[in-house]
Formats: sequence, structure tokens, C-alpha cells
Amino acid sequence: GTIINAVNALIKSGANEVYVFISHGVLSGDAAKKIKNSKIKKLVVTDTIDNSKKINNNSKIEVLSISSLMSEAIKRIAYSNSVSTMISKRLYCNVSMNTTTSRPLLSNGKTLL
Repeated sequence: GTIINAVNALIKSGANEVYVFISHGVLSGDAAKKIKNSKIKKLVVTDTIDNSKKINNNSKIEVLSISSLMSEAIKRIAYSNSVSTMISKRLYCNVSMNTTTSRPLLSNGKTLL
């Protein structure tokens, strides 16, 4: 309910489209159904929780894998190497910019916005 309420408030305040980004999406209960029926244009969530059964056939939800980022961070921590330099260099970013449209581009090649 919280995200849907926030989206409705944004639309009511004049937003044309609302995109939601969640780093660790629990999607409890009937959240995926509510998202599908909401005014959310696109919800992007990482794969830190397996929501594949919940989001089946929900075109509004896009999943980004952060497995390479997590495995590299774990390896660096195990060998006492810097994690912050990994992030600052953006070595494992799954989202890049489409140079033609200047919009975020997902790792699967689809333009997000």
C-alpha cells in the first residue's frame, strides 16, 4: 500500500508518469497484483529476493540482477580489498544510458523510460 499511495499522491499532484526503483523488494501479500493494477509506469527491483512466482506476467515489473555486484563485494571483503572503489568505479552497474534518447537502459537492452 505505501508505494501505491505515494504514486497516487504524485499523480494527483500532477505527475504524468511514475517510475519506482526498489533495491530489496519484498512484495508481500498481493503487492504484485496491486502494482499491476496501479498507475505505476514501471517498477524496477533487484533480484535480492526471488519474486519470480509473484511477478509472473506482470509487465510493469522489471528485475535487475545484482549477483555480479554482490559476488564481487563478497570476494573483496574476503580478501580485505576495498568495496568502495568497486562502487566508485561503477564496475558492475546494470543500468547504463541510451546515448540516443538519454534515458536509462537496462542490462537486457530495453530503454527504461
